[in-house]
Parts: sequence; C-alpha cells; structure tokens
Amino acid sequence: MTSTNFEKLYKNLSIVKLTILSNIRKRKFLIFVVLFILTLTVFAAKNIGNNGENIRTFTISICGTFIGALSAFVLTIVREETTKKNNEISSLHYALFILGRQFNTLIILNKTCKQHKDKRELKRALELPANRLQDTSDLKFSYEDLSFLSGVDTVKVLHQLGIAQDCFYQTVEAHRHRNEYYVETIQPIIKEKEIHKQKLSEEQVKDMLGEVESEIIISNTNDIYIFIENTMRVLSETQMELIEAGKKIYPGIKLPKFSPAKEYL
Repeated sequence: MTSTNFEKLYKNLSIVKLTILSNIRKRKFLIFVVLFILTLTVFAAKNIGNNGENIRTFTISICGTFIGALSAFVLTIVREETTKKNNEISSLHYALFILGRQFNTLIILNKTCKQHKDKRELKRALELPANRLQDTSDLKFSYEDLSFLSGVDTVKVLHQLGIAQDCFYQTVEAHRHRNEYYVETIQPIIKEKEIHKQKLSEEQVKDMLGEVESEIIISNTNDIYIFIENTMRVLSETQMELIEAGKKIYPGIKLPKFSPAKEYL
C-alpha cells in the first residue's frame, strides 16, 4: 500500500477512536443525568417535609421531566446509530459499485485481448489494437467513508482494497504505456518501411523494426495480458472479502455482487 493510503488509514483509525470516545461520553452523561435527578428528588423531598400532596406533585413533575428528557436522549442516540448504519451500508454499496466498474473496464479490455491471445508474440504485439480506455480517474475507493472497516476483524479488507486499486491502475497504466509506444514508435516504422504490405518472416519483421523496438513492444504487450489476469483475480477476491466483512458487521444485510459473464473471463 502506498504511503498516501497508510496516511488515510491512520486518519480513519483516529476517526473511529473519536467515535468510540464520543459514545462513551454520551453514556456517562446519561448516567450523570439519572443520578442528578434522583439526588435532586431526594433533596427536594426532604425539604418539602411531610406534605404528602406536595411530594406527590413534585415527584410526578420530576418523573415526567426525567422521562421526557430520557426519551429525547435515547431517540437522538437511536437516530444517530441508524444514520451511522445507513451511511456505512451505503459506503459498502459504493465500494462494490467501484469494484464492479473496475471489473467492467477490464472485461472490455480483455475482450479485445482474447482475440489475439493465442498468436505468436510478435504478431500479437503488432496486431493488438491500440484502443483508448474510458476515463478511470474516478474509480477510486473512499477510505474515509470505509473507516468503520478498521476494526480488528475487518481491517485486512482495507489493505486488500488498496491492493486491488493499485493493481487496477497498474493495468491501466501498462495498457496506456504499450499503446503510446506502439503509436509513437512502432506505427511510424511500419508505415515508413511498408511492413504491413509485404509478406515477411518473423525474423525479417524484427530486423526491419529493430531488435530493441521489437523486444519492447513484445514485452509491453505481454505485460498487459499478465496484469489483466492478475487484476481480475484480485478484484474478484476483494469483492468476496468486502461482502463477508460487511455481513460480519451487519448480519443479514444484502450486498450486490458483480458477476461477469464467463465468456469474458
């Protein structure tokens, strides 16, 4: 995981710690309120004396005030907990949505690559289209919104999400780098020497392209296939781990699962 991701994780752990402390303070405050009202009731009852009617009236007033205040306090806590749960479940849904979009981007790329996968390395490197991918700059996880996963039982999922995101962008960068080299270096040579118009052996093509240029385009193209395979595996594993972590925190919830068609894998 990059240093930036570690900084985000540290920040998220701090947020969780503050949330726990806040809940503790709330409960301490509730205990303080109860004890204060009981003490006030006893003290007031002693000062009222033996006047039974006044004691009953005072007690009813105090109890009514106490019950109203306690109900409002409990209702506030319930609302906060409900809001917190809804926000965390929404964050899980959004993270799975991002994983699904990353998966879909690779499926589109892999569909083209599969058409050339079984060709000889040089032929594959020269015939694989230099297609441009859609913009992927927004396919990133919000670690701050997923800070609730930093518990002991689920913190590994945050690390796995970081690995999945790094793998995805490494694949995108490998694809961009290969295509850039192909368009800027290989295509001009092919056009200048009219390689595509001649019937040449593989060795003749290598000689005309240049030994270094041939090896670079072959290596760059092979990298794409390797990255796609590894990244799709990592994304699939991360999806399962994220769903399991979500159900561990909120048993019984339903989370979407992105299942690509087998023909695209």
